[in-house]
Amino acid sequence: MNKGFLIGLTLSLVIVFIIGLFFYPILKEREYTQTQTVLGSCEIDDFLIIFNSAWVTRKVLVPRSGILVPVRVAEPEHKLVVLNVTVFSLGTRETFFDPLSYPTELKGPDGCSYPGKYYTRGWFTLMGFVKPHEKMSGYLVFQVPENTTAAELVLYRCSLTEKEIVYRMKLIIT
Repeated sequence: MNKGFLIGLTLSLVIVFIIGLFFYPILKEREYTQTQTVLGSCEIDDFLIIFNSAWVTRKVLVPRSGILVPVRVAEPEHKLVVLNVTVFSLGTRETFFDPLSYPTELKGPDGCSYPGKYYTRGWFTLMGFVKPHEKMSGYLVFQVPENTTAAELVLYRCSLTEKEIVYRMKLIIT
């Protein structure tokens, strides 16, 4: 065999090994705890919003160009509560889903409120047109104090002049 080929192969293997050592701790932090199956839903305007399940983590990593990038990281002494959410269109025409029109929050037992943010499966903002009888799926993410074990999910409908509660659901967070 060519000596240059063997040196190049050995160097490549060493580089791959070093990169693997760098990313192993990041990959390990992807572990999360499934907390409960929610099975809650709410019909608002032309949408049916379904909350499928909830899980808790400290960091959400997403592959971007072959590298795992943290898109959401909990602050010290906090954790992230993530709900799987599906938005179905019940209308007869294409309808725009705007997360600012349907804000959410978790209300902790301490009386504090923690706002939620909608994300797509690719971890971009969940927003856009939904055709009749089609769906968009994604996540709702809340940052809560580490010691929070229960909360109430509150879903609002907002317009330019008012904000009304349209749905409430209890959550157990572990």
